[in-house]
Amino acid sequence: MQLCDAVFFNPFSFSQANNTPALIPHQLELPSTNMVPATTTPPGGIFVPVPTFFKEKAQHPSLQPAIDIQTQVAHSLHLAKSGVAGLVLLGSTGEAIHMSSMERVELISGVRKGLDEAGFTAYPILSGVLVNSV
Repeated sequence: MQLCDAVFFNPFSFSQANNTPALIPHQLELPSTNMVPATTTPPGGIFVPVPTFFKEKAQHPSLQPAIDIQTQVAHSLHLAKSGVAGLVLLGSTGEAIHMSSMERVELISGVRKGLDEAGFTAYPILSGVLVNSV
């Protein structure tokens, strides 16, 4: 592991000298470069932000409807067959924040499986773009 010096701003801790928010020195552990998988540039062309499809009704009135993987796959295949270069799932359309981690995995895995079964085995999927996180 490599160590990286960093300074964190802590709005809840104040320096006693001038009553300003404290800056806290810290060392971060970074993975060694040989542990970080290589990334590749996505192919050229148009990548489409895809809306997330949900079932019409929830199983219980207090719950949100389940994700509709069948419709998601059908729509993704329609886009792939129409010449779109790749899909952007769970990104800028805003639904991801309302989904559990498991639902996100199920959605991406379902779309990947559907594309693979239809012969689009190398078709690119980008996911998690613009996800809210801390």
